[in-house]
Amino acid sequence: MHTKGHARSIVEVSVLGSVFVCLVLLALALRDTEVVELVSQGKTVTTSQYSLRAGLCGHLPICLRVADAWVGLALEQTLVQASRVLDMLPDRHRPEALSIPVKESYLVIVSVVVTRMLGFVPVLVAAFFAYRGAILRLLLMVAVFMSIFGWARSGPLFVEQGMGASDFSTIGFLFVLFVLISGGYMRSFFAAAAALVAGQLIFENLGMVTGVAVVVYGFAINREAPPGPRARAAAKRLLGLAGVSLVTLGMLYLAIALNADAAQQVGAGGGGGLVGYFGHAFDTFGRVNIQEFHDIRENFVEILAYPSATGILLGLLAAFAFTDENRNRDALRRQFWSALALWIGFMCTVVIGFFLSGLYYEMGRQLVPLCCLTTLAWAKGIELAAAKARTGD
Repeated sequence: MHTKGHARSIVEVSVLGSVFVCLVLLALALRDTEVVELVSQGKTVTTSQYSLRAGLCGHLPICLRVADAWVGLALEQTLVQASRVLDMLPDRHRPEALSIPVKESYLVIVSVVVTRMLGFVPVLVAAFFAYRGAILRLLLMVAVFMSIFGWARSGPLFVEQGMGASDFSTIGFLFVLFVLISGGYMRSFFAAAAALVAGQLIFENLGMVTGVAVVVYGFAINREAPPGPRARAAAKRLLGLAGVSLVTLGMLYLAIALNADAAQQVGAGGGGGLVGYFGHAFDTFGRVNIQEFHDIRENFVEILAYPSATGILLGLLAAFAFTDENRNRDALRRQFWSALALWIGFMCTVVIGFFLSGLYYEMGRQLVPLCCLTTLAWAKGIELAAAKARTGD
């Protein structure tokens, strides 16, 4: 009996893993402009776009997103150097097609794709963490990737906007946080601070997302203390994490400024430093967002409508069609508040980005992580509500 159960688990993991790989490759084909260009144009490349950000360039805010670039460049160099050690000789029958530069070009493309896939792995991990059954795990993955694909969108609002490497890493990091927060691994200030630093090096807004999410979750999940002391403790922790975020940003900015080549270009559009960047961002994007607020509001509702629907459907299925899940209500509560806290944290950055980013022009890219969190929050919220209704609480 134990052997059959073990074999079934292996089959489920294999099937879900295979589906995950297919979903990732499809996401890259539909939304990743760099990968599509590298594969379709057939040009010989010596390095990827990771090398630009990994070298601490001067264009803000793109060059603040270095973590995934470091991973991608390290993998690229590892593959290329390993090929040189192995002395990959050209094919004597087709030297023009399989020369050493061409073979190394293939390795660069492979490193880009593998790095993207590694960034998505937390989605698979979170699916196993959120549900026990293979079908629900599969449905959660499909629902999340449907938001990444840009399904059921009208016009160029969503589908025609490509996504970059750091966008995919952002989604993966949010699902890492979902597992860590709901699993109780972020209780200490040092653990939260470490996660904040890691997130901020992936995308500049993830420091705030992490800090807000950890504080909101801690306040909501802790029912032992009265609201007043809980609020004061939450405020102190939020201030502490904000300090960590500012120090991280300051150190990264200092490293860029000390880079002689990058220092000449620091700021959006080149020059102006950090203050110049904020002024340029507001003049270029913030004013447009304010003027077009009506359209932004309508597009926001439209974009979140579909992940909301999939989340509600998934929650209803988990609560009523797959009763064998038998989820502990405390676990459901932790998962729901973890997802909702992350949603609130990301929404805070959307509000700030309204004044500094091209939200009106690229909502279909900027809101994809929020769409993924929306599905997760609805799914766990419906399941928790159903569990409470059964017990009459």
